[in-house]
Amino acid sequence: LLGPPLVGQRRVNKFFIGLGNDPGIQCWKVGPTSNKLAQVTENGPLTGHFHVLDTYLFLHTSTNGPVFHQIHVWKGHLSDWAIYDKATELSHDLSNSLSGISQIYKEIQGLESDRFASYFKSRLLSYHQSINKPFTQACLYELSGTHIVRCAQASLGVKQFTPTMMYMLIYQKTMYLWIGPQASEHLKMSVYNIALQIREREKMTSFLVINPNQNNEAFNSALRIVERQSLKSFSKIYQSVHNTNT
Repeated sequence: LLGPPLVGQRRVNKFFIGLGNDPGIQCWKVGPTSNKLAQVTENGPLTGHFHVLDTYLFLHTSTNGPVFHQIHVWKGHLSDWAIYDKATELSHDLSNSLSGISQIYKEIQGLESDRFASYFKSRLLSYHQSINKPFTQACLYELSGTHIVRCAQASLGVKQFTPTMMYMLIYQKTMYLWIGPQASEHLKMSVYNIALQIREREKMTSFLVINPNQNNEAFNSALRIVERQSLKSFSKIYQSVHNTNT
């Protein structure tokens, strides 16, 4: 009888044979069927920017001493659970195909492990409706965390801002940074560094720090416009997910 190839006495997915020989990180986007497994080579998940509708399979290989593999299955909060289950199966196939020691971790958006976050610069994990060009579209981002900084697209008014968090609003080449009065110093330092990198990369013309105790009409006006755009976008995504699941 023909079947999946064997490594020792373990059945593996032939897609994974020969992987894990070089140090570093690899990533695959997992689709709805067994043959839907596409390797990610561009920026995005490899740099800590994730699509909330996707599920990813990561392989991190360390060759300092004995070869050691860490496998992570990541699920966006709007991705399908059936695809996540498939990705979990694939993680075991991947583990079976590797030489050396391997461990499997399950990562859910917003609940990622320290080990997973350590793969990415500044321990920043950001979640997007689109990762073609992160931080370029008009959008409001909510940033939180102490050891790990998480950045998610948000849709809420300034009256709903949480004092322990920070918020970054991007609109028409202007970046507004709202600092929660109870935000930790680590969060402030991390967000400042991230904001400066984005400003330089995207050639922002203005960078404004917003005092929560003062009214800034330009910020409030931009926020209202972005809120309306975000609500429309969230509505389209919700409808897309609803149609997929029915």
